[in-house]
Order: sequence, then structure tokens, then C-alpha cells
Amino acid sequence: MIHKIIVIGFVILLFIISFEIVLNTQKRNVDPNTDCLIGEPQKSIVAIIFDQSDKFENGDKENDKAKINNIIYSLSQGDRLIFIEPNTTSYFEPILIFDKCVPKQPKNSNILFDSSKELKAKWASFESSFQEKIKPSLEKISSPKSPILETLSYLNDTDYFKNTQNKSVYIFSDMIQNTEYLNFYNKIPMPEKLDFLHIPIKTFNILNVSFYISYASRRHQWKKMAEVREFWNKWFTLNGAKFIEMQ
Repeated sequence: MIHKIIVIGFVILLFIISFEIVLNTQKRNVDPNTDCLIGEPQKSIVAIIFDQSDKFENGDKENDKAKINNIIYSLSQGDRLIFIEPNTTSYFEPILIFDKCVPKQPKNSNILFDSSKELKAKWASFESSFQEKIKPSLEKISSPKSPILETLSYLNDTDYFKNTQNKSVYIFSDMIQNTEYLNFYNKIPMPEKLDFLHIPIKTFNILNVSFYISYASRRHQWKKMAEVREFWNKWFTLNGAKFIEMQ
């Protein structure tokens, strides 16, 4: 009896190994620019919007770096990572800084099927490329405008965002919308009345999208900051999104 169980277990193990070998050796079309599989739905999308509208205060930059690193290390193989900046001259065309699908992290390696050396090399390349590309964003001092809603509208309208079920958006900003269409420095409207302000923004489809907001400390003492927070709390709720403030 024990002998039969050992044989059956060995056969099952051989089947699993054979399946993994076939799966890993199959030719799969990969986009050379993003390292994402072509013709297959994305597992999930993680978008980081970095809005540096004013200069950092003490500790802000290091705090943002730490939060971004935590996001990176929480990603799974196949997630699509996007890093964008609002565009202060063409509001609906934000600047795409980084767009790649995530390789397997070495900590998740399979001793039977993965080469630890290869995984470490791929992850190191991915991480160094990301850090190098976002470096200028973290060094930026300020921006004249802050088209937050327009940036969200662009992201919401991309094919990859519309066609992916699991979506998370991390926003690093003071969240003070500042364009000629809508300027929170002048007036903060009620979210439900945005349709009457003739803002050239399409309807948002962000139901069940998870938004994580990291408010910049530089504006915590501004007298209207409570109104800003109230606006976004209501706006995300009205649009059916999940909304979390990052600490």
C-alpha cells in the first residue's frame, strides 16, 4: 500500500514538473516596450500619479520615496506598473514616466522551476530602471498647474485601464485642483455640481477602483484643506470608488 502511494505521488510530481516545463517553454508574445503579454488581459494595474505642484517640505521626499518603495515590493508577477505626472500644458495628456509589467520577485522563487540568479537579475533590472526614470519627478521643485481630474480622466479612458478588472491608483499630491476650468484656490465646489461647471471631462467609470491618497504635508495648515479633503471624499464616494488616505 505504501509502495503504491509513493508511486502515485511520484507520478503526480512528474506530471506537475512536465506541465511547468511546457508552460515555461511555450512561446508567448511579449511587448518589448512594456514586457507585458500581448493579447492577454492584465492581472492588475497599479498606477502612481505624482503631482509635485509645490516644493517639498522637510521629510516629504523621503516619506514619498518610502511609500513608493513599499508599493513596488508589494507587487505580484504580471502586475502592470504605471508612473505618470500631470501635464501642466496639455492637461489630458499626462506624462508617462514608466510603464512595465512586473517580473517575479526573488523572494517568491520556486526552488524546482526558477533560477534564483536569473530572477535576481530581472528584478534588479526592473527596479533600477524604475528608480532611475522616476528620479527627475522626485527632484522637481514645483509646477504652475495641477490638473488632477484631467489626469484621472486620461487614465480612466485608456484601453488597458478599461480592460483590467483589478485597478489601484496611488496619488501623491496636495490634491488642490488648479486649472482655469476648476481652481480650488478660488472656489471648491460640491462634487455633485461638477456637471454644471462645463468642465471638459468625460464621465468617470471608477466603480470599485481602489484609490490611495498621500496628501502632501506642505498644505496641511492651509485654511481650505478640510474642504479639499471633503471634496475628494465625496467625489470618490459618488463615483463608487474605494478611497483610502495613506498615512
